[in-house]
Amino acid sequence: MKFLIAGLGNIGAEYDATRHNIGFDIADVLVMKHKGSFRIDRLASVADFKLKGRQVIVIKPTTYMN
Repeated sequence: MKFLIAGLGNIGAEYDATRHNIGFDIADVLVMKHKGSFRIDRLASVADFKLKGRQVIVIKPTTYMN
């Protein structure tokens, strides 16, 4: 079974550490905790890792959210 977690936020330095990017921040901490790393894919930064034998995929979209 696979799980997909989408951390929502906006790209760009002006949104770093703001309430608009809490989804990105949580995704970063989750992936870091499980020794993963993000890679750039088509329209998102993507990371994956195993948790209790299940694959977890975490994405951070590279498009702006409105």
